[in-house]
This record gives sequence, structure tokens and C-alpha cells, in this order.
Amino acid sequence: MFNLGTAKVLTSNRYPLSKILIPENTAAYRQVLEDAGGRLDISQHPNGAPGLASVNPTSTAALASEQANAVIDFNNIWANYALVVGDQPTLGQERTAINAFSDYTVQSGRLKGLRLGFGGQYAGRYFVGTRSGDSIVNPSNPSTAIDDPTVDQTSRIYARRPVILTATLGYSLRLKASPRREGKELSFRLLVKNIMNNQMIIYDDANIVARPPNGDYSKPNRVGVLAFANLYTEPVSFVFTTTLKL
Repeated sequence: MFNLGTAKVLTSNRYPLSKILIPENTAAYRQVLEDAGGRLDISQHPNGAPGLASVNPTSTAALASEQANAVIDFNNIWANYALVVGDQPTLGQERTAINAFSDYTVQSGRLKGLRLGFGGQYAGRYFVGTRSGDSIVNPSNPSTAIDDPTVDQTSRIYARRPVILTATLGYSLRLKASPRREGKELSFRLLVKNIMNNQMIIYDDANIVARPPNGDYSKPNRVGVLAFANLYTEPVSFVFTTTLKL
């Protein structure tokens, strides 16, 4: 027995309204920036922005943090807009499942009736999330973190399901002829599932959490990793059955 299944999911044109909304509100974003104590350098156009926002030293804000946040927010709007405009079809789920099993029964000789079987299940990898939230240590200020420019929403995180191997051993014999047992067959079967005792953790289908790299909480940056185990693989198991065909 053998069967194979495969699937691939692509997502495209994910932000059609954002491509219209942001350019149409450029003047409003600039007004909010300037009202909060920021200024726009129109000689620079990062990410296609109308200018690079910075703190206006001639403006005294009631809350310095709000002034700084307005600058950050304005620049982030255009950084995200660049991702929206350059959005490419994104590969989501890409799964391949294979199930195979074969068995053989000895037909003659001393081992007649002996049955051997072996098979496996392969589920492949599955999409969990992206690394768009990853950050790196800020070279200018090591106590803070900045966006990791090497990864984005197209940097996918996958998880895998374990390969499960199964083996069977059986034996069938016809009972010796007698008025009560004539034609009756007695069978024994041993099923060993997950013979490699693979105890891989299976993670939830859509859960990513930002954690410090290598578990070092002294670092300000974070990376996306798999989170929240959904279930654990059943360890090796043995099932023995006996069947009497009347």
C-alpha cells in the first residue's frame, strides 16, 4: 500500500487598501509629526517616504517621549509601506504526506503462516509563522534593539512532524481437524508502532513567540521561535492480539 498527498498555498496582494490609504494620507501624517515636535528632511527618501523624520530641536514638547515616538511612528509607517508595495506572493502551507506499508505471508515450508509487515508515515514540514518581528542589537546603542533588516514577512518558520515507523509480526495456523475445530483458524499478531521511539514535540500550527537568542535575557533583541507545544508524539507501543476465526 502506498499513497502520497501534497499541497502548496500561496498568498498574494495581501494589503490592497494599504497601498491606497497611506499615500492619500501623507499630508496628515506630516502634520501630526510636526505638531508633535518633529520635522521632515525632504532631501532624504528612505523606503520611498516623502522625507526622513527627526526631532525638531527648535520645538519643546510637553512630553519628550511623545516627540520621539512621533518620529519613530512616521518613519515606521513608510518602512511598512515599502513592504506592502513590494509584497510578493508568500508561500504558506507546503505539506507532503506519504503513507506506505507492505507485508508478506510465508506460503509454504516450516514457516508457513508467518506474516511480516513494515511501513511508515511521513507528514513533512508545515508553516507556523514568519520572522518579521525579529530584531538585532542596535550598533549605536547596545542597550536597545532595532529591526533585523535581513528577515521580513517572507522569512518563514516551519515545524516538522515526526516520521512514524510501524512493524507487524503475525502467525496463522489452522487447528487440527476435529468435529468441533474443523476449518477454524487461529491468528496471533504483534503490532509495534513508532519502533524508533521518536518523541518529537509537535508544535501548534500558528504560534510564534519572540524570545532572546540562545535564551540570553541580557540582550535586548528578540528572534521568532516556535512556541506552545500542541501535543507530544506517542512513544513506542506494543499491541498483541489473538483472533479465532469460527
